[in-house]
Amino acid sequence: MTLPGENPIVDPHSNPFTPLSQVLKLRWRLMLSWSIFAVILVGGIFWLKQEDKRVRPGIPPTVNESAITFHQRPDGIRTESVDAAALIETGFPGRLAWAEDRTSRVRSPFNGRVIRSLVKVGDRVQMGQPLAEIQSSEYARAEADYQLAESSLQRARLLFKAGILSQRELQISENEHKRAKAEFMRSQPASDDPTDSAGGLFLLRSPIAGVVAEMSINPGQEIRADQESSTALFLVTDPSQLWVWIDLGELDLRQIMPVRVPFPISVSSLVFPDQPFSGSVVQFAESLDPVTRTFRLRGIVPNQNRQLKGEMFVTVSLPVGLESGAADRLFSIPSTAVFLVGEKRYVFIQNSETKYTRQEIRVIREIAGRTIVMGLEINQRVVTDGNLYMQQILLRSASARPESGTPQGSKP
Repeated sequence: MTLPGENPIVDPHSNPFTPLSQVLKLRWRLMLSWSIFAVILVGGIFWLKQEDKRVRPGIPPTVNESAITFHQRPDGIRTESVDAAALIETGFPGRLAWAEDRTSRVRSPFNGRVIRSLVKVGDRVQMGQPLAEIQSSEYARAEADYQLAESSLQRARLLFKAGILSQRELQISENEHKRAKAEFMRSQPASDDPTDSAGGLFLLRSPIAGVVAEMSINPGQEIRADQESSTALFLVTDPSQLWVWIDLGELDLRQIMPVRVPFPISVSSLVFPDQPFSGSVVQFAESLDPVTRTFRLRGIVPNQNRQLKGEMFVTVSLPVGLESGAADRLFSIPSTAVFLVGEKRYVFIQNSETKYTRQEIRVIREIAGRTIVMGLEINQRVVTDGNLYMQQILLRSASARPESGTPQGSKP
């Protein structure tokens, strides 16, 4: 019986006049609903039965102080071998600079005015080659004094031979000649022949052979002999060899291997990523920078092809990991193997396929995913994935044994 306003429920099987398409449609919906329900049920049962063997192993592992023994080889535990730290190299920032023992900053010895420059940046010059022509009244006076002293010395020698002048007067004339010549020859550092300078004009010459790397000179420019060192008129250098300055932290000193210079290095640049350049460290600084607290090393890098440039930033690979007297006690392991418990650092050592032991280590340095440590042995295997899970096992074991007097550490 159906109440007024209600829709009667029609059973397609009880009504022989129900269309076949409607019956098939209802059956299809019913089957689809049951199929979805079955899939959800099976998936839920499968998910509930699945468990992370690392978190809920079927048989709990055996814990003996810091050693964990599993009944079978645990899943998800990865290990790596311990390497000698001497095999690890790390990059430090460096800066290329001109080799000061092959560089000259050329300045004018007299006040004056630039007439013209005779070279340009990039030109290769020889020792004594003129760089610029300068007009100077100081040079004119030095030139006149030198010529006067030269004439006076010649006359004094003639008078001395004639017996008119004494030996002392001849010596005074010779000393005056030396003084005037020294003042005049300040403009001739590479030549004793002053014939190419006259009338207050002198040629500023290069004291070394090399390449003009920098110049700060223009025609008509007034220059002073006492100008600051940073404003040299020309910088002439030999770019076939460069210096590299490397700044290290205070704690990095004991990681350099070997501790005695020279030792080899490798220099790389972003400009030439696949082309390393060889060099060597030749000098250790004797003090730290008081502001940055860094320690500076100086290296030499051959640059015969002139690919590297002065003031270029580079990365310098130094062999690290050996502190003095500890060559056989420092090792390199992945940084993921190290974990902290309180203020101490530990790793898990794999003793066998099923046994692992927690071991305290001393961290010396972290280098780009690698950690230099003490307290291990070569060819041991440390856990890199799963160490925190095993630390939790130790924590649960310690909490289950309150009478134990040896704590297992705090939860990392």
